Amino acid sequence: MPDGVTSINRRLQQIGSGNLIDNADFSINQRGVTSWAFGYGLDRYRCGGLTAHAIDQGVRLVSSSTTYSNFFQIIDRSVKDDDVVTLSALTKGNNGFRLVIGRAHDSSIKAVDIPASDDWELTSVTATLSNLSKLIAKIDHPAAVAGDEIIIHRWKLEPGPFQTLAHMEGNTWVLNDPPPNYALELLKCQRYFYAANAIGNSIAYFGQGTTNNTNTLVEIEVQIPNMRSYPAVSYRGSFYLESENGEKLPVTGISVFRSGVVSPILLGVKTSGTLTKGKLYRLLANDDSNARIIFDSNL
Repeated sequence: MPDGVTSINRRLQQIGSGNLIDNADFSINQRGVTSWAFGYGLDRYRCGGLTAHAIDQGVRLVSSSTTYSNFFQIIDRSVKDDDVVTLSALTKGNNGFRLVIGRAHDSSIKAVDIPASDDWELTSVTATLSNLSKLIAKIDHPAAVAGDEIIIHRWKLEPGPFQTLAHMEGNTWVLNDPPPNYALELLKCQRYFYAANAIGNSIAYFGQGTTNNTNTLVEIEVQIPNMRSYPAVSYRGSFYLESENGEKLPVTGISVFRSGVVSPILLGVKTSGTLTKGKLYRLLANDDSNARIIFDSNL
């Protein structure tokens, strides 16, 4: 049993609570990025004014702007005004970066400076939420100098007034929580973004269907995860339609055929070949490991 205030606090901080940040260890990477400089890259993360690099230790942020740079996630969880939350991060890097609890597309609720360090340091900030639109967890650099950098190893946003991300043992910060469940984190991220054939199978099967009433395309039914809203659909790479008798027709276009139903989703697939009305066709990657159909429902 704990025998004092210090040991009680230490024990409380070793008891992990739920993380409101998805993909907090940066392991989910459906886009397959090694780095990116704007918009979304690693699942659920956006950046601007800097280049974010996916590395074994987490993510490395390198400022490219001489004004403002940021890296953030919009939190799509149940939080409301007057809730108290704490954001904490294990980082190392240059001066000038801040840890921020903020409002999406608005302003900071509360921010603290992250100290410069060559070793892992824990920084945390606690805030009472107010005038909330969408909550964001963010690391920014208000007056960035090109080349300034910071590495984020892990971070956590949680209800309550103190951090449970890590505790100190000797001179070392030790994470309290076990590694995230990869399958669960992937499922959470796929509510916002799903890349069919993310593993890169060069002969991947995407779905099947028959021709439409006018015989101008094939209606392909594709199973996708349960997404937060009806997704925008795009594609890249080479595909073909294969008929029941093995005939292969090159694909010239993939688009949404009927909107409104999230899963399965019905795609209209066009070909330069000749379709046979009523015949069943399968949609496959055309010996192309880069073939993807992208379903995007990000915030």
